[in-house]
Amino acid sequence: MFTEPRNVVHLHTISHWICQVIQRAHEDVSEDMRLVWVKAHDITHRYLDTFTLGPVVSALRIIQ
Repeated sequence: MFTEPRNVVHLHTISHWICQVIQRAHEDVSEDMRLVWVKAHDITHRYLDTFTLGPVVSALRIIQ
């Protein structure tokens, strides 16, 4: 019994596909990390804006 050969994918093509997958994953992770950093930065500034530094400065003067 003779079977038809399946389409053969060249190794260069497979390598190219793998590189694309890795690059897309890296871009996704980089974008996620950038968003996390921006969100953390925003939360920090919002938190710092909720109180004045007067009591902190007073406490530091007492400690000195």
